[in-house]
Amino acid sequence: MTAETTSTHDLRIGAATVTKRFRSWSRGEHEREWTALTLLSRHRPGLAPQPLSHRLDAEPPSVDMTRVPGEQMRRGGVTSEKARAMAAALKALLSAAPPDVLATLPPRLWHPQEAVESLRSWSAPTLAPAAIDQTVSRAYAVGAALLRAPWWDSFARAAPPAILGHADGNLDNVIWDGRGCRLVDFEDSGRSDLAWELADVVEHLSGSLDDTFDAAGFLTHFELTAAEATRLEQARCVHAFHWLLMLLPAGRAQDRNPPGTLEWQAQRFLDRLA
Repeated sequence: MTAETTSTHDLRIGAATVTKRFRSWSRGEHEREWTALTLLSRHRPGLAPQPLSHRLDAEPPSVDMTRVPGEQMRRGGVTSEKARAMAAALKALLSAAPPDVLATLPPRLWHPQEAVESLRSWSAPTLAPAAIDQTVSRAYAVGAALLRAPWWDSFARAAPPAILGHADGNLDNVIWDGRGCRLVDFEDSGRSDLAWELADVVEHLSGSLDDTFDAAGFLTHFELTAAEATRLEQARCVHAFHWLLMLLPAGRAQDRNPPGTLEWQAQRFLDRLA
C-alpha cells in the first residue's frame, strides 16, 4: 500500500484498490466523486474506477474504488494515438448521463458564471500586479479590461446543451493503458457544456506546457456546431486568463510550475486574443 498527497485529497493506493480521503469537502467534492463514479459504472462501465464503498458522512469523508491499470497520459509524451484515445474517452464521458439523470446533477465546480464572477473579483484594481514583466502587466491589463466586455455576461448566462463534465483538464487524470484511456478524479464534476469542458483541457497548464500535446489536433476529434466553436474560443479566453491570474505572485499555481511559466502564459493569453 502506498500513500500520496495532493492539494485536495490523500490517496492510499493498493494493488487493486484506491482509497481517496478528502482534505476539503465544503463544496460537496466527496459526493460529486461518488455520484460520478456510480453513474459511470452504470452507464459507461470501464471508463472510470469502479466505486466500491464510501464514508461520505465521516470527517474526513472517503471513497473506495478500484485501481485502473496504466500510466498518466503525459508519461512518454502525448502521441496522436493517445490523444485520439483521450478524445474517445471524453466523448464517452460527455454523453454518459441520460437527460433525466443529468437534470439532477449540480453544475460542475468552476462553471462559467462562477468563473466570470470570480475572475472579475480576482482582477480588481487593488490586486493589480506590480514590478513584474512588461508582457505580464500588459496581459493582465488587457484581461482586466476584457472582463468588462458585454460578451462575458452573455457567455456566463448562456444555457447550451448540458453534458456530464469531468471538470478537470489536468492530463495527469487521464490514464493510458496502451490501448485506451480511463478517467480519474471526479471531485469537481457535474453538469457542464461541451465547449467549456474542451477549453478546460486545451488551456490547462498540464497540456499547454507539454510540447507533445497537439491541442489543435485533439480538437479535430470533436464535431462542433458553429455556436459551439464560437463558445469554445470564448471559453479558452476565460480559462487562459484564469491561469494567468493563478500564476501571478501569491497565486495558487505560482510555486507549482517552472520559472518563466507566468511570462509564457501571459504571451499565450495575448496570442489568444490576437
